[in-house]
Amino acid sequence: MAGFRQQLQQLRQMIIILEDVIVVVVVVVVVVVVVVVVVVVQEVVVIVVVVVLVVVVVVVEVVVVAVARVVQIEVEIK
Repeated sequence: MAGFRQQLQQLRQMIIILEDVIVVVVVVVVVVVVVVVVVVVQEVVVIVVVVVLVVVVVVVEVVVVAVARVVQIEVEIK
């Protein structure tokens, strides 16, 4: 039983690390897309739309990770 509990703990730590990696990857991809769009298309409307979309994506990502952490903590308590 103790071995199983330890594996579960390691799995949780890996998941937390993965979440952080995913956030970093998403942010990098989003920044690259914004730079490409700004360089290729130099129209104000398009740039504004892309920036708004980027902000929405980042906010959603942060909320999802925060919710995942809260759920994990609740599972650990139970």
